[in-house]
Amino acid sequence: NNKKMIISFPSARHNAYDIERSRLSLDTIMSLSQIVIVYTSYNPTLSTHDQLEIRKVEDDEADFVTLKQFSCAHSLIHHVLEQSLETLPAWLWSYKCDTDSVQDHQLCQTFRFVLTDFSNICSGTRTAPGSDISERTFLVDHVAPIFKAFGKQTDLLVFNWGEVQLKQQSRIMATFRANPVQLRFADGLGYDFKGNERLVAEISGGSEVDNDMHAADDTLKIIHSLICILKADALAHDKSSIVTFKRLKAFGIQTVRTTLILSEVYIDDDLKFVYKESRKAVVPRSQDQRYKWLAMVELLAYLKINLEEQKTVLSMLQDEQDGKQQVHSINRVRSVL
Repeated sequence: NNKKMIISFPSARHNAYDIERSRLSLDTIMSLSQIVIVYTSYNPTLSTHDQLEIRKVEDDEADFVTLKQFSCAHSLIHHVLEQSLETLPAWLWSYKCDTDSVQDHQLCQTFRFVLTDFSNICSGTRTAPGSDISERTFLVDHVAPIFKAFGKQTDLLVFNWGEVQLKQQSRIMATFRANPVQLRFADGLGYDFKGNERLVAEISGGSEVDNDMHAADDTLKIIHSLICILKADALAHDKSSIVTFKRLKAFGIQTVRTTLILSEVYIDDDLKFVYKESRKAVVPRSQDQRYKWLAMVELLAYLKINLEEQKTVLSMLQDEQDGKQQVHSINRVRSVL
């Protein structure tokens, strides 16, 4: 046998951590590029500058820079992870959040409810057959409780779960087609303080299901849904300033196996949509995974700060739309988009 074996040896300085499993093929990314910039680490077409910016986002995430802005919540999560499962609920509700910040207190309350539910889930020793491959079970047991607590305690979002129709998608796509638009349903929808769709949730299989096609389809579904949300916002604020509108975002959450990805879509200075994956965290499912809550609460803190900003942006857009703040005609949304 004269067949030669070829083996490639990576050096110690080879950045293997830069290679992330892509949920979107290069062909898909290129097809979208005229409309959407896929601003992720798995997009090889990004410039060196953009790749460095993504690395900075990842470093900020690893350093918990957003969570650290909430000193009491940051302290609570570090102390609570040292508690045993048996003492966790009592400890959570006896811990004093010594803060005058409403925002900090809201996050503390969010963590209390989320971790109380976590202790309840971890206390059981039995699981239902097939629960590890059921996306509905993963949604109900592990994902929905996190965002339900977040929404209730911060009052930034309210949620519907389980095959919820995206109304903005139907409205926007009707302007592009003569035939009736096929209805689209999401695994969850978060509504902002105005009652409008602001966050789309997709569960791409159960905790032990590794389906690349399902994950890719759901990523595309989220991108398209968030674009439709922003297009509906543009219709509702067509007299507003394009400068203000470019600060507006719509958000997505997607799970791939047990990893939860927080994404956002907005319009850049070149009037293209940008799809950006802002935070990622493994959803903790057992007591020995409890330190993974650090990344999850960083994700929630990031979402909170951004949703607070969106309240301000939407109020500014409404003032401009109503004429309270005058906008020159050439700078209006309808003159640009």
